Amino acid sequence: MLTESFIYSTLSSEKSAVPAVIKDAGIHIHELQPISATRASFKKSSTPPKCLAVSSSHVYAAQAEKAAVHVYNREKGNQETLIPFPEKIHSVVFAESDGGAGFLILGTEGGRVIVWEVCTGRQVTTQASHLQPVTCLSIDASSNFVLSGSADSNIHVWSLPNLLSFIQDSSIDQTESPHDTPVRTLSNHRAPITSLALGHSSPDTNIAISASEDNTCIVWSYTNGVPLLTYLLPHTPLCLTIEPADRGFCIGYSNGSIQGVDFYASKSLESPLGDASTQNAPRQLSPNDCHIAPDDSVGACQCLALSYDGSTLLSGHSDGKITAWDAYTGKYDATVSSISIPITNILMLPPSGFPNEHPPNLKLDAVIKPRYDHSLSDTTSTGGGNHTHGIPANYNFSAKFPTAILPSSSLSLSSAAESTAPQTTFATSLTHPSFPASILAAGLSELSTHSTTTTSYIPLPSSPDPQQSSTATELATLKAKLHAQTLQQKKLLAHLVDLTNANADLREKEEKMEARRREKKGERAREGERRREKVLQGKMKVGEVMMVDEDEDEDEDGGLSEKEAVDDSGSD
Repeated sequence: MLTESFIYSTLSSEKSAVPAVIKDAGIHIHELQPISATRASFKKSSTPPKCLAVSSSHVYAAQAEKAAVHVYNREKGNQETLIPFPEKIHSVVFAESDGGAGFLILGTEGGRVIVWEVCTGRQVTTQASHLQPVTCLSIDASSNFVLSGSADSNIHVWSLPNLLSFIQDSSIDQTESPHDTPVRTLSNHRAPITSLALGHSSPDTNIAISASEDNTCIVWSYTNGVPLLTYLLPHTPLCLTIEPADRGFCIGYSNGSIQGVDFYASKSLESPLGDASTQNAPRQLSPNDCHIAPDDSVGACQCLALSYDGSTLLSGHSDGKITAWDAYTGKYDATVSSISIPITNILMLPPSGFPNEHPPNLKLDAVIKPRYDHSLSDTTSTGGGNHTHGIPANYNFSAKFPTAILPSSSLSLSSAAESTAPQTTFATSLTHPSFPASILAAGLSELSTHSTTTTSYIPLPSSPDPQQSSTATELATLKAKLHAQTLQQKKLLAHLVDLTNANADLREKEEKMEARRREKKGERAREGERRREKVLQGKMKVGEVMMVDEDEDEDEDGGLSEKEAVDDSGSD
């Protein structure tokens, strides 16, 4: 029976009024079908959005407001280790090769990208290419390209083979570090990047979708940096997910609603992604097409995930609800889970229970902690322009083979070549006299992709021809000038960001001072009004007293005249 599950994380707070049991368990594995139920939980984790990654053997969770990543062993069901880093981590993604082996890619608060080989401990850190924290990461299906989005509104495209390469050409300009610089930058957004999602095709035809706080969503051909479509959104997007066949995508908004976008809604036979006439014409999405759960108190949609067949959409909200939707109609289906703390990440796990399901070729029992050894974590030296060539002597790969690599009858290369029993790709590669043709073809295909999408760093040929020497000198001079201009532009951009922040602070201070002035002026006016009322009340009391005195005087005058009248009558 097929079983489909997902893993989700929560963001707990010490001040939140929730039971300790709920706060303690920060990561959960939940079975979606056939029976909806929680199957496992991992404790001691508080994970912000975009900071959860999972492999077939481990779970990696970057902690909120901490420069640390918790590593959990899925088989043992406990926390395996805690990995400290020099900077706070704002996003993570995992590129898996087989059986949990692969690379954990992390985006830091300082704008750097870190690549950690979990089976060797090697760590590669790029320079601070982003001016602000890396808010989201995404890796393509071939594990060749990594995209990083930042709060500085830029998206960098990185070549993972370049980042992990041990060989760097010593003829490259010493001021450059080609291996740890992005292939290109996508810079059409004007506000922080909130989410990135990549399609499932090969790199030369694949797409990437980015969402930003400027309420736009852009579909890219990231291998050549061309924007294919631009969507104007009715609300601020927080998360994205792409349909398994790359025919559309779903958006989660800050008001808790979701919206689906179909590239082929027009029923045209031509793909709208390849139509040059639509690349410069933004498309406005209608707010009437947004869907929200029947419960009006639903919080912001912080994460989205699609099921294996793309029929069910899961959304995680800040009020602790996980909602299931019909991905085709957008109708609300059910509330899968409801707790009292925000849901920050949802990741679908590969379905299990397929017939003839083969076990992985490798098994990772424990990760190797990052080692800050110079020969492992850096491929270039800092002085003299020396470069590392080849794999260091202390580079070790640690993993296990869960099953026999070869049959008992295939213990030698000759017997393996003569054996007619079917073998896995791994066993064929291991016993082949050289490299199998299929692996060579796949490698050549990837190299052709890189040759058309990355900058080629080829050393200039040495020749006694003076014309070629002068051309080489001019090229080197132009390259040095271009690098100096690039550095100057980066400095100016950093100063511009600082000035913008300072201007915003001054404006905020001025607004606060103006509010205080208005408040004091209002207090003085109210005080003057109170004084005038007191004076008026005093005058009214004085007037009343004077009127009473006059009345008494008149009474006295009237009494004397009556007495005189009596006396007069007596005398008469």
